[in-house]
Amino acid sequence: MSAPGLVIVDGEEAITDLAVETFDETTPIQRCLFHLEHQTRYMARYLDRLDAATADELQAR
Repeated sequence: MSAPGLVIVDGEEAITDLAVETFDETTPIQRCLFHLEHQTRYMARYLDRLDAATADELQAR
């Protein structure tokens, strides 16, 4: 199998590790922007205890 031009991962550590092991160092691996935003919002809301209105306002910027 030839290496793809880009590998997009959802941020799951095991999947990212597998992509790194499977493809050579010339294949770029990128975090999915949807999952990145989703995880950032989760961390702000639940880990930092940010209220929903403030989280929505920050996301709209």
